[in-house]
Parts: sequence; C-alpha cells; structure tokens
Amino acid sequence: MARSLGLEADAALVLCSSDGALANLGVGAIDHGATALTLGTSGAVRAVADVPMFDHAGRTFCYVFDDTRCLVGGPTSSAGGVFDWLCALLLPEVPIERRFDAAVSLAAEVGEGANGLTLLPFLSGERAPYWYGDLRGAFVGLDLSHDRRHLLRAGLESIVLALRTVGDIMADLIGKPSALLLSGGLTHAPGFRALIADIFGTETWLPSTDEASAYGAAVMAAVAVKMLPDLGSVHALLTYPERRTPNPAASRAYDDVYRRYRRVVDMLLPLWHPEVQHQAERVP
Repeated sequence: MARSLGLEADAALVLCSSDGALANLGVGAIDHGATALTLGTSGAVRAVADVPMFDHAGRTFCYVFDDTRCLVGGPTSSAGGVFDWLCALLLPEVPIERRFDAAVSLAAEVGEGANGLTLLPFLSGERAPYWYGDLRGAFVGLDLSHDRRHLLRAGLESIVLALRTVGDIMADLIGKPSALLLSGGLTHAPGFRALIADIFGTETWLPSTDEASAYGAAVMAAVAVKMLPDLGSVHALLTYPERRTPNPAASRAYDDVYRRYRRVVDMLLPLWHPEVQHQAERVP
C-alpha cells in the first residue's frame, strides 16, 4: 500500500486506528462539510468533528479519530447482506456471479417507491439509530400488482433509506454535508450511487482508491513515520473520477418515500419493544 502512495521505506510497525476512522481518511472525509458513507455488507455514515458531539438520545456514536478530533456517526447492520438474501430468494435461477447485476437491472424497471412497497431491512437486528439486536424486518404494502422487481426495488431503497435515517441525525449535530464520499463494494455500482445521491439529495463522490480503510491505514502510517507531513496530505493523493449530482425530480419523490418509510418504522417498532414508541425524531 505504501508503494501505491508513491512511497518507499523500511518496514515499521505503526498503531493506526479503527476500520471506520481509516475509511474516512481513505476517502478524504476528514474536514468540515465532508461525510463518508460506506455501503458494503453493512453500512455506515461518519464525519470528523473538532469536538465531541453526542446525540441526546444516544442514537449515534462518537469516538476518537486522532489526537485532536472525534468521529461522529452511526452504522446499520444489514446492507449488502439484505440484498444478497433477496437475490438468492428471488433469482435462484441466475448464476451467483450474475445475480447482483440482474437484480439491479430488474429493480431499475420499477419507479421510485416500488409502487407503494416498503421494506424494513432489519433482517439481523439494527444498530443506529435504534440499537435493538432483536429488531426484525418486514415488507409493508404488498398487493397483487407487485412482482419480484418491486421487492428488489424496495430492498435497494431500504438499504439507503436506513442510512438516511442516520444521516439526518448527523445533519442535526454537525450540519448537512456538501458531499458524501463513498466506500464499500455496493458504491461501485452506478445504480447504487444514483440511489444514494437521490435519496440523500446530496452529491456523491467515489474516490480513486478501491480499499478505503487500507488506504487510510497507509496514510496514517506514512504520517507516523514522517513520510507525509500530516493527514491532510491525503487530499493531494486522491481524485474522485465518479461524481454524481441528485436528480431533482427523483429526490422529491424520495422525500415522500422516506416519510413513508419512517412512518412504517414508527408503527412497527413497538411490536418488538412495546416500552419504546420510537427513538428517532418523528418525520411529519
């Protein structure tokens, strides 16, 4: 990895940081206004802050990024895991290596909101913002007009809607980001990048590096052994060849879809935890 940075050095053992913090560094999301969004087997939204920032309801995390800054954000439990499950369930006749592309293509045949169908993607519990390991998922709004395309579309959307729930809480804490800097396997699919931009209503930037956390570890190590002057040096090393702006019409449609998603969560959360109406702020 050091060679990928254009660096040569003798071997050294350097204590770096956590996977999430390194992913932020690896995509360059270390300054005010930039937020990292990771979408792989699970998901996360994270931003670097100069001072500790805590959500009053404990819906997000805050931990050390480096000697002077903190990392604020929240993870979701199921992202690519949910979509893999749907692909296996709904496309068993398609070879495994082709299922993802086939599923995304089928989902693209359906418009925003999957014709009124909502999936709660809590198939293995949920972390932020609810923190309930025994929370479970549900399809809501099914009718005879729906086919597997709608189920796949609802699945794709639910993964990003769950992350927007975390992103909205973070926006209240640190402000709305000017861009979402992406990492994780799912973000390399153009369809997912478009979905993220439209649902969040925010530009998405995909950096030139494939492995954000590993790249961030290499940068942090290079700073530790004084091969780079500081962590800000990462900005000169990265480019963002894939940038996408939100589609205004799609973003407006997804605002309605998001409100429906949040209302469904509000209604079903008490089935698993009757003592709690809802930990997240209600959406009108």
